Amino acid sequence: MKNNGKLIIIDFSKPVNPIIRYLNSLYLNHIVPKLAKIFTNNNDEYHYLAQSIREHPSQSKIINMMTSAGFTNCRYENKLNGIIAIHYGEK
Repeated sequence: MKNNGKLIIIDFSKPVNPIIRYLNSLYLNHIVPKLAKIFTNNNDEYHYLAQSIREHPSQSKIINMMTSAGFTNCRYENKLNGIIAIHYGEK
């Protein structure tokens, strides 16, 4: 990346509130696959989505990764209590 570039990452993330984290997990692991089975007859990809989100690094870990990669002014904003996070960095 050239200097004066900006990085923006928008992705599913880790909810901050434990109750919302539990409800989000319930939704991703049980409700989404059932809806996928009804509408697409294929719920395997949607189980993978839940697993992928569960294994995704936390917001602070992504900041550490960005800093280690040479980005500055790194920060993030949680949306929907952290279900989605937007990370920003500059290089």
